[in-house]
Amino acid sequence: MTPEQAREIATACNVDVANLNCPGQVVLSGGIKEMEAVPALAKEKGIRKAVALKVAGAYHSRLMAAATTGLGPFLTAAKLEAPRVPVVANYTAAVSDGADLILNALDAQVCGTVRWTESIQRLISMGITEFVECGPGGVIAGLLKRIDPNVTCFSLETHADIVKHADALI
Repeated sequence: MTPEQAREIATACNVDVANLNCPGQVVLSGGIKEMEAVPALAKEKGIRKAVALKVAGAYHSRLMAAATTGLGPFLTAAKLEAPRVPVVANYTAAVSDGADLILNALDAQVCGTVRWTESIQRLISMGITEFVECGPGGVIAGLLKRIDPNVTCFSLETHADIVKHADALI
């Protein structure tokens, strides 16, 4: 599914585009009733596969607005300094070089689309070609390969993985 197709389906079903993960992998999010219409419409539009994810909430959708209300005071009180290295916000897929920009992006991200593909492409355009994934699954490595097969991802799931890749990580 392309981002354009995702936006069409989301609008028609009154849900939101939650994640633009990689070419061909898009996540929609919304109310249970509204989401029930998504697979049929996706199939009608020629989408090969539409799967309902088992998640605890309608993340990155307008239904998370109450969470931003709760999060807001914590972000306002946060003491954050400008980063020493560039930070690419998934909400904007742009470099956020000031503390206020980062805090605003964190707040907006709760209900906003994760623009993962664009964020990774931004990092690649900045010369970043090696990535480190910490934790089980290898999901990030898979997404990265679909975004740009020329990048390297070190997946660190176990202590043995850290030892194996230690030289490359230094």
